[in-house]
Amino acid sequence: MLNQSWPSFLDILYSSPDEAFRQFYSFTCRLLKVKPPGSMRRLSRAESQDLTQDIILHCARDNFRVLRQYSDCGKPFAAWLYILAHRKCLDYLRAKKRESMTVQYESDMNSPDLDWIASDSDIDPLDRTNLKRVIECVKECVSRLRKHCQLLLQLAADEYTPREMALVLGWPEESNKKVSDDLRQCRKQLKKIVAGEGIDLVSILQS
Repeated sequence: MLNQSWPSFLDILYSSPDEAFRQFYSFTCRLLKVKPPGSMRRLSRAESQDLTQDIILHCARDNFRVLRQYSDCGKPFAAWLYILAHRKCLDYLRAKKRESMTVQYESDMNSPDLDWIASDSDIDPLDRTNLKRVIECVKECVSRLRKHCQLLLQLAADEYTPREMALVLGWPEESNKKVSDDLRQCRKQLKKIVAGEGIDLVSILQS
């Protein structure tokens, strides 16, 4: 049945909607269990099950509106559903990343983790005081940047690749060049703002 270009349940969407739903439900669960898109393999079992239910409901909503848009092009119906599932999964991952990074960003910007170097007992007390002042100043400078830049800098600090950053931003995967260009500009802006405060980050990092 997975190789059919026109599964039988498509013929009874109007005449027997309950039976059509039952067959489509079974078909989708089998497909996404036997051959899930690569994007779904990143999910936990519970997440995968929840997403499968969401995909089924998406296709069945409004009297099977999405299913009724399907047209037989000679290729397996499963291929069409596979692509739809992949896109729905990417939407889910983007939303999850955005939510996660928003929470993480707010937490990181207010956490004392960045201050560990300024409290290191092996560092001269005067140097520790200066370092703490620099850290606080850099934080303040970062806060002057646009939220877009703040997020890109945080992602870069967490060693996200440009492609992964595009995913977090909800941009197409091929937007990695634009992400890299934006990140480069954000770093230049931060360097300029920090320099305006009389701080030479290059010298500090090399000392």
